[in-house]
Amino acid sequence: MYSKLVILTIAVIGLMICTVPSQSYALCDQGNVRVVEVDSTPYNNANTNKVYVWVSSNAVLPTFYYYFATSNQMFINMLDAAHAGNLQVRVTGDAASCPTSGTQRYGGTIVAVFRSSFF
Repeated sequence: MYSKLVILTIAVIGLMICTVPSQSYALCDQGNVRVVEVDSTPYNNANTNKVYVWVSSNAVLPTFYYYFATSNQMFINMLDAAHAGNLQVRVTGDAASCPTSGTQRYGGTIVAVFRSSFF
């Protein structure tokens, strides 16, 4: 009887875990990009900057740009250094998804920046 109760308890707990809805966070994550410009003019009447990046490819000139907003000075410094050193970065913004059309595509507010030579 005891083993049946343990098995039933484990099954009920497992079922409860599987049926609880999980949160998902939609982000716009762009890797293998080069920083084009860190614009220091205020964006959206706030104390934020726009950062323009383009996806590195074999094309001589990019056909579209992603731009992200940030007021985080650490991100701005990292992106300025990546721009000066012509390094590739990965930028993650909080937009619901990455736009797929248009010449300027908004990726949201920057939540993470990764700078590495391994991208």
